[in-house]
Amino acid sequence: MTDPAPDSRTYRSIYFDTPDFRLKSAGLLVQLVRDGRRWLQSAGPYDRAATCAEGIGAVRVPVSGEALELDHLGADDVRHRIDAAREHADLAPIAETVTRRCGYRLDAGTEREVLVSIDAGEVSASTLRAPFREATFELIGKDTSALFDVATALMPDEGVSLSPLSQAERSYNLASGEDAPPPEPRTARAVPLDPDQTAESAARDILIECARQIQANIALVGVSDEPEAPHQVRIGLRRLRTALSLFAPTIGCDALDHLTGEARWLGKEVGTLRDLDVALSEIVEPEAGAHPDEPGFALLQEALAARRTEYRATLRTHLRARRVQALLVDLSRFVETRPWLDPRDYDQTLRLATPLAALSRKRLGKRWRKVRAYGQRIDDLGIAERHEMRKELKKLRYTVEFLKPVYPAKQVKSFVKPLKQLQEVFGALNDLAMTEALFTGPYAPCPNDPQAQRAIGRILGARDLRSDEEWHHARGLWTVLQQTGPFWD
Repeated sequence: MTDPAPDSRTYRSIYFDTPDFRLKSAGLLVQLVRDGRRWLQSAGPYDRAATCAEGIGAVRVPVSGEALELDHLGADDVRHRIDAAREHADLAPIAETVTRRCGYRLDAGTEREVLVSIDAGEVSASTLRAPFREATFELIGKDTSALFDVATALMPDEGVSLSPLSQAERSYNLASGEDAPPPEPRTARAVPLDPDQTAESAARDILIECARQIQANIALVGVSDEPEAPHQVRIGLRRLRTALSLFAPTIGCDALDHLTGEARWLGKEVGTLRDLDVALSEIVEPEAGAHPDEPGFALLQEALAARRTEYRATLRTHLRARRVQALLVDLSRFVETRPWLDPRDYDQTLRLATPLAALSRKRLGKRWRKVRAYGQRIDDLGIAERHEMRKELKKLRYTVEFLKPVYPAKQVKSFVKPLKQLQEVFGALNDLAMTEALFTGPYAPCPNDPQAQRAIGRILGARDLRSDEEWHHARGLWTVLQQTGPFWD
């Protein structure tokens, strides 16, 4: 049921900082908001989804007009942190947004009321302007699942994307001279963990970080040709699958299996673009430079560049489509609604409360045993088994990266170093397999051109030689890793 008379109003937000953005650097956000005839002063964390230094909270108080009144914040700790961050520098407007909002109250059942707001506005900073149009969803009732049900029901089949940017982030981007997300891929970030926190809370923290990496880089793929962006999407999806597997004994359920399957599917879709990027920049171009008189390389570069451009356009359409956006919504739903809770499972409470340190030992041990099963036969591994060992090494490394805050940094570092080196050997093997599939498969470029085929022969020969050379180091690196031994025992 929809409110027949939607609430329509205009908001104006003015963001304040020093010219060199000292507040933002300190994780703080200060703004004035005009709501109707009222002016409100707001101060708090720049990123409300993250933990600000020492856990600062947001404060919002009325003010008399279009000017800051920091002495009237009513929260001394917030004001002191603002003063410390700005270091006596004056605060001045750096950007503002003007938003026309139409709000609709949707009644999806008892305790399931949701406010859907359609925002249209403009961000301005100095002489720069950037329009935006978006929908936001706010839970009014108590049933959190209603928020995701409504968002999913209203999601169109294509042409929509979840934005990783808040209005504050848009404003700072524009104040920095940018009207789009900064052209920098979002790499994985360490999640602060405590050995005594519960496995369930650790799972939530890690899954949120995975979601942020995936969402930010999906947005970047949509607006940038930066090769690292699809690579980071694929890494984020692999880390997500590893995290879901890591915590499956604690939060396993049908929804977890669904997320795993969708992450695997999207990883393959994004992986195609990543493989084309690697083929051009890391495989064909170096060989072309080594053989400047070989005309076939130019033909290959042209054909691969055209295919990459075509596939990038196709992928951007996929990323805006319902299935990908539903994956992001479902991941948020999974974290926020805890679908793994089962009142019939009387032992579940104990599993959810398991200390992270205890779970980490078991899960790291399981990953290590899978790697060791291959490593102990490393001289006898066939091509297929080498690829399986490569996958297990990657899963082990991601698991170590998730859980390393639980252990002494020095011990983790001594284990990770040979692990990374061994992965590089297997990376060369994977590059060879990808190259062979690309240049000899049913969609191989320039299949009828003898010059291009000669260039392909040079490429495959060089990759095969490098793979063999790298593989000679595998046994020694495995021995070092095995002798280093697990740091979690």
